[in-house]
Amino acid sequence: MAGIKPEITMGIDSFGKTKKATELESLILRIRNLLLQEEGTVPGKFAMGVGLGQYLFEMLDPDLIDFLSSRISQQLTDWLPDAPAILANIVQGENENKKALFIYIDLEGEIEGKDRIIFKGSTNKDGSINIDAFV
Repeated sequence: MAGIKPEITMGIDSFGKTKKATELESLILRIRNLLLQEEGTVPGKFAMGVGLGQYLFEMLDPDLIDFLSSRISQQLTDWLPDAPAILANIVQGENENKKALFIYIDLEGEIEGKDRIIFKGSTNKDGSINIDAFV
């Protein structure tokens, strides 16, 4: 897909060079950052960010699911216009005996042979938020 540029990461590859993320890894990093980021944290872009952490302990009723779906879709459209992503589904489930929020994002077309990214939001024992991505 045109538009998603690979990003330089803080990692080092096996040759001691700065590691470059693939196109899919770059998209996952950008979406994860947008999901975690609270509104108002980026100067000049005060509306940027979903702030998903504040919803992890909420009861997921149909109204909240609709709100989060539209909020995430709007954030993707506003801040990642080059990303070929469409929000597909949000569900609350359990994984390893703890509650988790699953966000399924379908891609328009494929990136590196993948057409869906699944994000799992959960909390750690210390209360910190963890968002994992699966393709």
